[in-house]
Amino acid sequence: MSWNRRRRVAAGVAAGGVALLAAAVVPGGGPLRACSAVGFADVAPIELRFDPALGVDSVAACLGAPCRPVALADAGGGWAVPQTREYLQAVEPGAVTHVTVRATAAGVVVVDRVAEVGRADDGGSGWPECPGPYRFLPVTIDA
Repeated sequence: MSWNRRRRVAAGVAAGGVALLAAAVVPGGGPLRACSAVGFADVAPIELRFDPALGVDSVAACLGAPCRPVALADAGGGWAVPQTREYLQAVEPGAVTHVTVRATAAGVVVVDRVAEVGRADDGGSGWPECPGPYRFLPVTIDA
């Protein structure tokens, strides 16, 4: 078999392609992954759910820790901390991990603590290095 110039170039290109493919697959233990350039952030208010036994009638809260709680308006028996400037004292919108809560019942402080804010994934790539959309879970405050 005679190796003319055209065959040598084709063989070189094929060998180079195989080498590139192997380099993309082997080091990471799987195919090379590329994340979408889309950023995801849940900027909805963080819902607070209090144990009814606490009898909470006023709440002050802020997002992050340390921060200085700001009074919340009662939303018809429910409480939610908006991700607005006055409540976002120690964190950026969408990056909330903790909420500082101070609640009273009949003028007596019944809750004064920092609580963790959980997240639930709402789909995405399934790859840990490429997170997708998420939502914040309600924060439950027990007695």
